[in-house]
Amino acid sequence: MRRAREKVSEKPLIGPEVRGAILVLSVFLVSLGVPYVLTSSAVFPSLRSLHGSLPEQLGGLLSGLWQFLNPVYRLDLVYKYALSQNLAALCSLASVLLLRRWRRR
Repeated sequence: MRRAREKVSEKPLIGPEVRGAILVLSVFLVSLGVPYVLTSSAVFPSLRSLHGSLPEQLGGLLSGLWQFLNPVYRLDLVYKYALSQNLAALCSLASVLLLRRWRRR
């Protein structure tokens, strides 16, 4: 009787397929929201003002990020939406491929 209880308690609550689905959905949601957060009117102008107060290496990184995001910031909302959807789908595809490769090993 005790062995039967031990076998039942050893069974995981969430299967590996559900864990993989949760991970892929998490990657999708995070990558979907990042373009909106980075190009929001609260964050984007503060990146430029932050440039002078950082060390040289971080300032260069922030300057490169500014040059990369400036055209995205000027896009219309519809284009930002389409861009974020495509970025999220690409990140989800990459995470699925990485999970499949990791699982085969």
